[in-house]
Amino acid sequence: MATLGCALADFDHSAVHREFHWDLAHAYRVLREYRPLLTDRELGGAIDTLVAQFDLHVGPVLNGLPRRTLHNDLNDYNVLVDGALTVEPGMRVTGIVDFGDMVHGYAVADLAIAAAYAMLGADDPLASIAQLVRGHTAVAPLAEVELRALFGLSVMRLAMSACIAAHQRRLRPDNDYLDVSQAAIRRVLPQLARVPFRLAEAICRDAAGLEPSPSAAHVRSWLAEHSTEFAPVLPFDLRTEPALVLDLSVASPLVRAEPAENAEPLLTARVTNTMREAGLRVSVGRYDEPRLLYSSTFFGETGAPLAERRTIHLRTRSCWRLRDAVHSPLRGPFRLPGNRPAR
Repeated sequence: MATLGCALADFDHSAVHREFHWDLAHAYRVLREYRPLLTDRELGGAIDTLVAQFDLHVGPVLNGLPRRTLHNDLNDYNVLVDGALTVEPGMRVTGIVDFGDMVHGYAVADLAIAAAYAMLGADDPLASIAQLVRGHTAVAPLAEVELRALFGLSVMRLAMSACIAAHQRRLRPDNDYLDVSQAAIRRVLPQLARVPFRLAEAICRDAAGLEPSPSAAHVRSWLAEHSTEFAPVLPFDLRTEPALVLDLSVASPLVRAEPAENAEPLLTARVTNTMREAGLRVSVGRYDEPRLLYSSTFFGETGAPLAERRTIHLRTRSCWRLRDAVHSPLRGPFRLPGNRPAR
């Protein structure tokens, strides 16, 4: 893709400057016109969610995206390969066919379209888009604004495909080819609608060799410059204070088999007593720990007993005595975004 993009960088022709419904620059118009034709409520709701997120995250930067002549249809039916995944050196691209959808549009659109179809068959859609970004940037760099827009343009391509297919099926109900990708799109788009756009951008930036967060360097610089202005958050230094490493795993004596016994304030009381017996005022919960705590309905999305929930604790957590005050490191208002006393 990157090699093709480099080859097309200096190519121009009056025929590619056209109004074309598969041009991602016209995604809004296509969705506005054909979205009402969708009868699948879950698919339609997913598209509505993705469009709203696209408006917020990608819409403001669209006018700043570089443009060039595009192939504009890099799906798996139009890329020829040789070799096998199971045999070294693996598969290699030997050709690209079907240039009938060429248009002058967003330069990153070819990568976005390829990523869209790669995500359809992927167990981890974001891992697949990251792999494509790594391959592309090994040949040709991507601008930061393109990395911001990439995931959004990919999901918009899938949304356009669903809506255009609905329109075309009304015109040609006997044409089975129109449904060639639609079952996969109906399955994957609701999953992609739950992916935060900023998370996808961070993964794409990291794959391109950039800071995952575009503001990370500025934040680090500000923190270093103002480090002497911070007040202590706790009345002791966590770097030197002795700490008790808590066992909250499946085999922990602190955790009960009955979920109600692990609710507040019962679990906190057991942890506090353990710290008191050890003569310590700080404890630390372990990273990468399987926990029976997550069997509680509090950790299911719907509260239903069989709802999918986490099983592994993927962070460390510090605890200290209730009587130890916690202070803000800087002067200013303090806001509590949420309170979950049951947990």
